[in-house]
Amino acid sequence: EWEIQGSLSNVTGIPTRLKISPENVNILAKLPAQFKVLSLNNSLIDYNDQPAVFRQLAVSAGKNGLWTKQTRLGKTLRYYYEEGDGLTAEGPSAKMRVRSAAWTHIILQEQSNKPLTNPKDFLESEKLWVQYIRTYCSNPNAKIILTLNWAYTNSADFNGDTQKLYDNYMAIAREIGITICPVGNAYNAIRIKDGEAAKNTLYTDGRHPSVAATY
Repeated sequence: EWEIQGSLSNVTGIPTRLKISPENVNILAKLPAQFKVLSLNNSLIDYNDQPAVFRQLAVSAGKNGLWTKQTRLGKTLRYYYEEGDGLTAEGPSAKMRVRSAAWTHIILQEQSNKPLTNPKDFLESEKLWVQYIRTYCSNPNAKIILTLNWAYTNSADFNGDTQKLYDNYMAIAREIGITICPVGNAYNAIRIKDGEAAKNTLYTDGRHPSVAATY
């Protein structure tokens, strides 16, 4: 989604200034022959081993795809950014992973509740990661995808929390030009169409995805 702002000359009516927002948008001209996906994630993707599910789907579709996950359970993207540039006690840091290959896609998964409770730092964390990827990844044009989280089952206002999440994620997309995968909206769409019981089958514990919801 883009916005073009301009000003018109009072004399001629001809545009004299244009500003495209966001300024940096990465659009893949064509899909690569080989997908090399890196995800910086927490338990929301680690549950059900989503990378293994992705590989199975890729094979069944006749595609050459590999998904590598970088998991720190319960951690935020800010934690990933600040954990260092090299090896850590848990293995390679997220920054080291980003530099390690010419990834075609990089997925950023924020801690489950932070986009609701601290949208300001959420935005700043995304800015830091986009700048780092564009500067240090072997493929500076890797497509960056931010997965939109979903509300908890015990949310007092599931629809309202879903809308807040969507608004906060789209504000980031508009400002820094990355792709949003609106998973949380799918959860809410199932709730609206099929009811609370159907929505609840998408969870294992009120927060993490069930096998049915592994996306």
